[in-house]
Amino acid sequence: MSRTRAALALSLVLASAGCAWSNRDNRPVWNAFEEHLVPKDDAAFLVSLPLTVPGGVLAILADTFVVHPAQVADDALGDARDVWKHIKWRERYYTELVAIPLRTVATPLVFSGSFIGRSFFDIPPRGARVDQEQQERAENHRKVKEWLDALAADANPERGVSGTRGMDWSAELQKSFAAAHARANSQQRLTLYRAAHLNAWKPATDDPALGLLDPDPVVRYEVLEWVSRERNTVPEEVLDRLRDDPNEMVRLRARERFPSEH
Repeated sequence: MSRTRAALALSLVLASAGCAWSNRDNRPVWNAFEEHLVPKDDAAFLVSLPLTVPGGVLAILADTFVVHPAQVADDALGDARDVWKHIKWRERYYTELVAIPLRTVATPLVFSGSFIGRSFFDIPPRGARVDQEQQERAENHRKVKEWLDALAADANPERGVSGTRGMDWSAELQKSFAAAHARANSQQRLTLYRAAHLNAWKPATDDPALGLLDPDPVVRYEVLEWVSRERNTVPEEVLDRLRDDPNEMVRLRARERFPSEH
């Protein structure tokens, strides 16, 4: 590090309490001051110290308490808006209704916390987070499609795929899922059902009875072991069929886990 940077960095450490300064993008005033007003020549640098040190401190203060906070205000506002995302009136009307006062109270708290945190710490902007989330979604899509295609090709892939719970489901994935299901043997279908349920893929969320009516009784029994006990998860007509299943083990397990109310 040059003497210029070393001397002025010392002023920085003394003046700034946060670590947002570690990111060059968070200090535009200082960058301009350093580029245009700090002499590159050693002799001129020493002579100008009585002027550059106070100027550098002012640049630091301006970045720390004015410019950088102004940069992060939009991100803090976006964080506060996230409190109101994912409201599901159709599925959880009364729960969401009760949550409105809580969301109302939380909104200014989230904004204040985010604004202060982003002002004094090097927190990636929301745009960077969105880009990262998009990359993760693309990677999850690729990983799941490769796994489904391997299953369809009878390649016996690993037991499941992790880290894809609730991922966005596409028509392309649905096509691969259908192909894998059509070509899979009983053991592979069980692997497919388990992955769909554990990861909350759309085939399982759209059809909570997925696997319960499989032609293989062993598969039906295994799926019964992990399916939710909540009655509204599986249609009653499916439970009736399982309670009268031609296979005794399936029939007994279904009656044990989902006793009839009639």
